[in-house]
Amino acid sequence: MAEETQAFLKMAEHDQRLFEYTKTLKQIPLQIDEARKQLDSEQIMLDELQNPWNDYQAQIDEKESTIKLALETITKFEEHMERVNTQKEYMAARKQVDDARRLNTKLQDEILELRMKQEEIDPKLNEVRERYNSVLASFQEQESKLLKDQTKIEKAAQAEQDAIQTMATQVGERVWGYYQRLVSGGRTPAIVSSAGGTCGGCKMTIPPQAYNLVIATPSDFHTCNFCSRILYYDPPKEETPIDEAEEAPKVAAGA
Repeated sequence: MAEETQAFLKMAEHDQRLFEYTKTLKQIPLQIDEARKQLDSEQIMLDELQNPWNDYQAQIDEKESTIKLALETITKFEEHMERVNTQKEYMAARKQVDDARRLNTKLQDEILELRMKQEEIDPKLNEVRERYNSVLASFQEQESKLLKDQTKIEKAAQAEQDAIQTMATQVGERVWGYYQRLVSGGRTPAIVSSAGGTCGGCKMTIPPQAYNLVIATPSDFHTCNFCSRILYYDPPKEETPIDEAEEAPKVAAGA
């Protein structure tokens, strides 16, 4: 178990780094979503102003198209008036021209009113748009940085995973399987020191008889009675086995 212990200790270091990388990777999408919330808030305020402005513009465009048709009608019937042979035809053409001109005047007035409404919105719209563009640029910069960090961390995490898989060949299949179950269950580090008769993972006091076995047979496979982590003996300069007659081990709330 001595060689396995050293291998597990190395693996525990890799696992701990892998755990931190994984935790960081889970936070990155949350950070991006949080940054996007501010952008979405600015987008809502921008839309509240931009949408009516766009509606006014759509009405203006429609009226300008109608004006164009009216002008074409005026030109067409003015030319026709020059060629007519009867008063009746002339008056009919004249009526078409007058109607088109009245419509033109009406549409011009309506367009002017719509442009005035746009001008009322413009100052606030420009202010909100400027703020939105600033928040957008900040979000894009932050998102780009986070995604680059994510790529780097993913590569580092894969390197740790590869190292763990390589070192797995140095330990027995049974012990490796047990170690993996601990890691999968979130018991990291999965191998901890038993120094001072306390589990280095859950901090519970190891029963004296079990601790004496860890000290007496460090090459054997030992686990914590409380959290199931693998225990190894890392003796201080001076330490002797705990007398089983000493006071009972402390009771903790849990691992």
